[in-house]
Formats: sequence, structure tokens, C-alpha cells
Amino acid sequence: MPTLRFHSWSRRALENDIKPGNRYRRHFASLVATATVLDLRPDLSGIAHVHFAIAIEGSAAGRSANLGTRILALRSFADTYRERIP
Repeated sequence: MPTLRFHSWSRRALENDIKPGNRYRRHFASLVATATVLDLRPDLSGIAHVHFAIAIEGSAAGRSANLGTRILALRSFADTYRERIP
């Protein structure tokens, strides 16, 4: 049970750190997804959402692709993109 408390504390800390201009990384098998935060806005229910641009880089092929913009709820974004790029 202490792990759950630590996990929700660390997620809240990350959620508070997410700001426009920050970049976050997510690793897949041989791909890296980089999300650049464009904006944070609440929806009509008041749930915070992150608007971000996403780019995918393939380490094996050395190629990259910009995939446009996406929107995720703040909590989902924090769970998905945990590694901040300085």
C-alpha cells in the first residue's frame, strides 16, 4: 500500500510541473515519442487537459516524424509521459 501513496504523490508532483513549453519523453521498443506541451485548458466539466505536439523518432532507422497535435487529460498525460527533458 505505501507504493500507491508514493505513486499518487509523484504523479501529483509531475502534474504540477507540466507547463507550456516543457518537453516529455516516452520510450517504446525502438521508438521514442517526444511531447511538447502547447497549452493546458479545462474542458467543459473542469477537467484539465494537456494540448501537445508529438514527434516520434526511430532509433534503428534514424528517422523522425512530427505527428501533429494531441490532447490528453492531465492525469493521463502525467501517467504516459513521465520523463521530462531538461
